[in-house]
Amino acid sequence: MNKTLKILLVVALIAGVSYYFINRKPWTTLKSELKDFSVQDTASVYKVFIADKRGGKVTLNKTENKVWLVNNNIEADVNKVNLLLSTLKDVQVLRPVAQNEFNSTIAFMSTEGIKVELYNKNNDIIKTIYVGTATPEQTGTFMMIEGSSTPFVCHIPGFVGYLTPRFFSHALAWQSKLVFRQTEKDISKVSLSYPQNPADGFSIENGESPILKDAKGQILPIEKGFAKYYLSGFGNLFFEGYKEGLPAGFKDSVRHSTPYCVITLNDKNNKETKLYTYYTKVDSQTKQQEDEQGNPLIIDREKYWGFLNNDTNLFVMQKYNFGRLFKTLGEFHSKK
Repeated sequence: MNKTLKILLVVALIAGVSYYFINRKPWTTLKSELKDFSVQDTASVYKVFIADKRGGKVTLNKTENKVWLVNNNIEADVNKVNLLLSTLKDVQVLRPVAQNEFNSTIAFMSTEGIKVELYNKNNDIIKTIYVGTATPEQTGTFMMIEGSSTPFVCHIPGFVGYLTPRFFSHALAWQSKLVFRQTEKDISKVSLSYPQNPADGFSIENGESPILKDAKGQILPIEKGFAKYYLSGFGNLFFEGYKEGLPAGFKDSVRHSTPYCVITLNDKNNKETKLYTYYTKVDSQTKQQEDEQGNPLIIDREKYWGFLNNDTNLFVMQKYNFGRLFKTLGEFHSKK
């Protein structure tokens, strides 16, 4: 046997032994469902429960009308929900965890991992996934399916980054920032009250011929086109964001102060939306600090505080988006 043939036989033997031992790794003997992280039929998901080890938890529920709610209460941000569902559909195993990663990954999963439970319409569990941190190169995410003893590094093909931030457990971050989305034809009635100036309040009953009433209920003449133009301004209005990290009691002090304006909208399905708006004071982040004469401003001209319905979470809204809604009776009555 010549030297070359001996070398080839040795290489073949080593390759065969390596293949044997590689295919005897624990992950190859796992049931297929313990390696399958994706949910191809995301339409079958009707509930998602997410919890972290620090006590944060949130439940996302899909109603019969296919509307997602946060904790079965407030409408969820549809873009964030869709991103979560697409992640669950597209996620794939990139590789098993390396031997030198195994112990640290298991330890992290048990102390810092995020638990994600998926349920169908009948409240039967579809899958439970534990989401860990990013790989050192930030291109994969450690994940493990409940019932498995082996974590994997997962990714979405074509996406560079890790997936953990998509599984957040902070309920407020899931809530929609939508306030109004009614077209003019959707609206039955709009009422505005100005508690600090009651005479400025009015209501418009929307019909074939809009009816304008003052704060006491007296009918006044109104120009039909102007009324319809005003009512068309209630479509797709979002506030800027929730205000967190405020001093203790601040939200309650705002809530119990006198509002600048209260808008009550009733749609044709008898659903009522009530927006409470409050002045905000000028602070170091306010863009316009002085008026046209150079005098220091007290009230911020660009933003308002807001509460929606009975929700106790305070948010910031921009005058740029909502300013056209704050009309007074005189502006309508002068259009006769």
